[in-house]
Amino acid sequence: MDRLSSNYGQFLVAFKSSWICLPEVEDKLLFITGAKAVVELWKHAHFYVSNKCPFPIWPATAPNQGFPVVANGGFYLPSGRLRKFQAPGDSSGRIWARTGCNFDYFNDGRACETGDCNGRLECAGVIGVPPVTLVEFTLQVDKRQPSFYDVSIVDGYNLPVSVTPYPTAPKYYIGGCFSDIKKECPGELAVLNELGTFS
Repeated sequence: MDRLSSNYGQFLVAFKSSWICLPEVEDKLLFITGAKAVVELWKHAHFYVSNKCPFPIWPATAPNQGFPVVANGGFYLPSGRLRKFQAPGDSSGRIWARTGCNFDYFNDGRACETGDCNGRLECAGVIGVPPVTLVEFTLQVDKRQPSFYDVSIVDGYNLPVSVTPYPTAPKYYIGGCFSDIKKECPGELAVLNELGTFS
């Protein structure tokens, strides 16, 4: 898990990418003056979710116990698009991408091939069905307490993903799973769709 100071309150989560350029994020930076505005900035973290896949994804979020749902729990993100959402400065949870979703048609109560959350667009705190590549985070407003982020395949793997804290610093790393590891997956561990291909 990568540890970062709580003053790094912006993160770029990019699905299916290698190294990430940040001009889109830099264009959206907010320069503020005045003590009240600075206090507000420290109370929240901003997440930018980028879809670098050649197909749409449905990013989803779920909080850890005792924390609020962010970004309504999920949203649609077309290929090549970026979406920003805000999380409380003290928050903990996970982000994942759902694939192959059709909310007009349910197959055994599922709307997505991977990462489904009871057939809902907005997961409302429901954790996605594996296999999913997870981005996990725990954020602390108190600078004496560390904040953490990581990319995990504990719930399986569906897409490459990376996380970049912003602004960057030499001691903070881009966390990620950059390769398509489906090629290396043993057959007995593979989750296949109706066509017999990887979900």
